[in-house]
Amino acid sequence: PGSVAGLVARSTGANSITLEWTANSGAEGYEIHRTESALQEDYWVNPNISPWLDSVVVATLDGAADGFEDTDVWGGQYYYYAIREFRTVGDTKLYGGFSPLAVATPVPSAPQNIGATAESSTRIRVAWDRIPGAYWYRVWYRPVWSGTWDYTAPLTGSEYDPIWEWYHEGLAPDTSYEYWVEGAYSSYRQWAGYTYYWGEDSAVVSAATLPDNGAPVLSPIATISAP
Repeated sequence: PGSVAGLVARSTGANSITLEWTANSGAEGYEIHRTESALQEDYWVNPNISPWLDSVVVATLDGAADGFEDTDVWGGQYYYYAIREFRTVGDTKLYGGFSPLAVATPVPSAPQNIGATAESSTRIRVAWDRIPGAYWYRVWYRPVWSGTWDYTAPLTGSEYDPIWEWYHEGLAPDTSYEYWVEGAYSSYRQWAGYTYYWGEDSAVVSAATLPDNGAPVLSPIATISAP
């Protein structure tokens, strides 16, 4: 059997990684191996290097398969995959070489129902629905006329709040700003602190601060001349 080519891994949800590859003609089936250690790559290439590093076979598929969804995964953890073909000759199962390594980590979906509302001439409230399992968020913002985005430090709060919010303060009066939000899973190591795994971008929304007098911004009314 030959090696499998084209293996890619990508996040497809909070607890989902999808694998895709190029199926080999004549393959009887495939074994999908997974580990949480990057060092496993050396073991797959040469089993004599690190025999104590064991991968897990997460699926055995038939030869027509060219994709697989792994749902036994968690955000904040990288997963490393390799796949190999097998064929049976007589009573012997023969294996091809392992594919090149593919790696992915589950990341949050895009925050929903994001909105921006002016509360004064210097403050705008940005709010969005919390993503289950994502306890960190980052708000990107800029004046509408500016080409450069800036972003907040990672924001966190109560996991029981269905709606999260952030107040953008110290703004210029009567000025439009735009925003988008991304959520993250995280992992923590004592010697390295937090690592964030940022997810998909929300929709972009905008709002304008109020004028200095605090009055709402009114749209101009067309003047109609009498005939």
